[in-house]
Amino acid sequence: MTLLTRRQSVGLKLESPAGTPATFDDISHFPFAVKDVEFSPNIQQVERDFFRDSGGRLPSLTGVRPGTISFTSELLGSGDHTATEPAIALLFKACGMQSRVLEEISIGPVANGPFLAGDTITGSTSGETAIVAKTTYSGESKMYVHSVSGAFVSESITGTTGTTNPSTSGGGDASVVGFVYTPRFTGYDNYSCAVQMGTQASGANNALQVTLSGALGSFDLSTSVGNFCEVRATFQGGVEDPEDVATFYGSGTDSVSATPPQFFDANVRTLGNDLVNVSSQSMSLGGNVRVPTGSIGPTGTSPAIFGDFEGASGSFDPLLGLTTEHNFFQKWFDNETGVIEFTLGGTAGNQFIVQAPNAQYGGNTPTDRDTLIAADIPLQLNETSFKNDHIVILAI
Repeated sequence: MTLLTRRQSVGLKLESPAGTPATFDDISHFPFAVKDVEFSPNIQQVERDFFRDSGGRLPSLTGVRPGTISFTSELLGSGDHTATEPAIALLFKACGMQSRVLEEISIGPVANGPFLAGDTITGSTSGETAIVAKTTYSGESKMYVHSVSGAFVSESITGTTGTTNPSTSGGGDASVVGFVYTPRFTGYDNYSCAVQMGTQASGANNALQVTLSGALGSFDLSTSVGNFCEVRATFQGGVEDPEDVATFYGSGTDSVSATPPQFFDANVRTLGNDLVNVSSQSMSLGGNVRVPTGSIGPTGTSPAIFGDFEGASGSFDPLLGLTTEHNFFQKWFDNETGVIEFTLGGTAGNQFIVQAPNAQYGGNTPTDRDTLIAADIPLQLNETSFKNDHIVILAI
């Protein structure tokens, strides 16, 4: 039976401990919709090129079996982020991100700010603490936090960012609004995931499945005006023996018929707390995945690890104006760093805020955008002094 391109699915399942074979036996392992699915085996072919009394070749042997599976999905909410994570959260976790419950606190004007993502805040009266989930900006009336120790009251709130010790007036206790996802570098080596690509045969529910074990991945976010945000993920791991299965699980069967994803509205908050108009925006987690050789199973590979996040980058194309509005060139020349942030949607349960807390411009090439001058600007996403926080994703 012929396999069908449009009947492909991708499932993810976290392995515990790392490298433990996972079984894909439930639709819950295929929670998000996918397209542009690609499987690329990078299997070693060992030649036996010995001298003998003839000039022909000897059969080669397959050696170490690493491979990659890539696909595209979308940022789509669960409908109620106070109780249920978005389906794409499984992908974030399989790419080395950690998930925490997100809460918000009403705040007044910030003195000596901003509060940086990763900063620990303390209530002056309650003594309770929390960690800032994303860097605040001037005029913001709420602060997003996680790891809340207890109940805040109406009190002064202080932080420990650098030597500035930012402070503000808090409006009371924190309330749960969703989840926050941040990169994880320490502790990444005690887990991995299995990635399964299924392709259904014509006229049947049978499917061919290819599985990567001991895998890790990285992803890119990209969006444009009047479009949703795509998530392009690439996973690397050991290629297990392919097999036929009797049941085909379609990816994102429920999500594709649910509330549609939110569109990008062109406004991006950039260095210096300025709002700029862009037609496209991208950010990359930048995980440098390595698959060591080893002796675990038939693949000849050990569980994948992250070498670093040196590939953390992005780009956008803001309209250019006078330097008094936003001096893109000077901020580039001066190596200025700061927040770059964009939002998708405004409805609870289907809203995402993506922030790079410490980004910088990596260039500036003027270009034409429908008779208007825009700038193609590559972005470098740096970590802050709190580390491993070069990209923060809030699901609200």
